[in-house]
Amino acid sequence: SAYFINFYSKPGDTICDCFAGRGTNLLVGAALGRKVVGYDLSPQNLEAVRSACLEHTDITPDDLVLHHSDGTVLEEYKDQKDLFDLITSDPPFAFGVEPYGVDPRDLCLVKDLDGYISKMEECLKNLKRLVKPSCWSSKEFHPIVMKVGSSRRGEMGFIDLATEMEIIGRRLGLVLHDKVINILDSQFAMFNLSRCIDHRYTVKIHETNLVFVKY
Repeated sequence: SAYFINFYSKPGDTICDCFAGRGTNLLVGAALGRKVVGYDLSPQNLEAVRSACLEHTDITPDDLVLHHSDGTVLEEYKDQKDLFDLITSDPPFAFGVEPYGVDPRDLCLVKDLDGYISKMEECLKNLKRLVKPSCWSSKEFHPIVMKVGSSRRGEMGFIDLATEMEIIGRRLGLVLHDKVINILDSQFAMFNLSRCIDHRYTVKIHETNLVFVKY
């Protein structure tokens, strides 16, 4: 979080996290002097983020905007564009492998891949509208940073969400500016190893950050 926020924004800029979760990106942004906008479907998460930001960073209440709303649709900004300096997004895994709640808008409840991809395309289309334009010649970059993982589904095989999101981004006219791989030092992989051997596939030890810009 700190890497992307420091690299692509400056103090006073506005950053948005459309799947805030426990608020790591928002806390880092607040600590680094950014204005922050966050979305989550858990009011408990949002209240915890608000308290942590106001108690442990110098952000003011006016610069901290949290929406208990759908970060796919971003209804609150439906008539706006070119608004955010940086957008971060860490959407749930496909197939609902990590249930977070019962809100019908929750992506974790979308169990089929086509339905999930359709929702992510809607999300990325809205994010493209709301992020500020970048300019290669002046080296001004306002990216959408999406951290995505992968899933397995039996005979469907290995589903790489980075590939799916790159295809969506190209279809929407976004430019893939960068790709950064996170190596996961996960203890869970040790317990999953025997299953991987049985089914003849490797342990997943990475997530991918896709950095999209619009020109």
